[in-house]
Amino acid sequence: MEKNLPRAVVALLSALFLLTSCNEASTFRHLVPHGDAVFAEQYVGFIEAKNFDAAEAMMDPQYQTPQVRTALEQMAALFPGGAPDEVEVVSWSWHTNIFTTGTNGQNTLEIQYHVNDRWLLARITINRISGSRVIEGAYINKLPNSLQQINGFTFAGKSLASYFMLLAVVLVPLFALGCFVLCLRTRIRRRKWLWLILTLLGVAQVSLNWTNGALQTNLFFICLFGTGWSRFGLYGPIILHASIPLGGIIFLLKRKQIEVKNVLTTI
Repeated sequence: MEKNLPRAVVALLSALFLLTSCNEASTFRHLVPHGDAVFAEQYVGFIEAKNFDAAEAMMDPQYQTPQVRTALEQMAALFPGGAPDEVEVVSWSWHTNIFTTGTNGQNTLEIQYHVNDRWLLARITINRISGSRVIEGAYINKLPNSLQQINGFTFAGKSLASYFMLLAVVLVPLFALGCFVLCLRTRIRRRKWLWLILTLLGVAQVSLNWTNGALQTNLFFICLFGTGWSRFGLYGPIILHASIPLGGIIFLLKRKQIEVKNVLTTI
């Protein structure tokens, strides 16, 4: 189906996603907690080097059990040997609660490794307690390709639902903007500001995972312009969001009635 799309449209959409992704990547790299990233990479380095004693020493004491050694050996077996030629933190999330203070809390980082021809993803959870760090959890998984390739913005193999969703992401905000401009040009004697806001509102939301086509719905949702996109971390799946431009629809249905009322009140 990609061949049936105008090449200019494909190029424009790809360029827009690339541009916004580059800006987000720059911001993301500045926000990554450097100390946690170094600590996590050191831990994975010990596993890769099969220095299991050093790796266990970095863990929370409650998890230093005989079963942990087996898990570390299994993770070490995923590394094909040789120094990684690419190491990159691709996501992180900080968790805390009302009982923690200062820098105390839990940080989960995902680090992508490229070793020889193999891609690996390490998920490391770090607890920060009174200025010290301990490993709370670790998981290393083999990837079929880099996350950039797996979750890249491409039209290959996409379903009709994906194309329909992409079309909605483009057209819904244009519709909302058009209704907003029309509202500006319409004579409304009372509460025009309220109608202007209403034309920009979208209600309910459908979200589509661009990588695997999975759909999610949220009926209790309100947003401006009705659409958008998001992704978790640097190379997570692109999620498209679209809402029903109900505010604009209501305005178009009520516009004639509003104009008639304006005429009657001026007579």
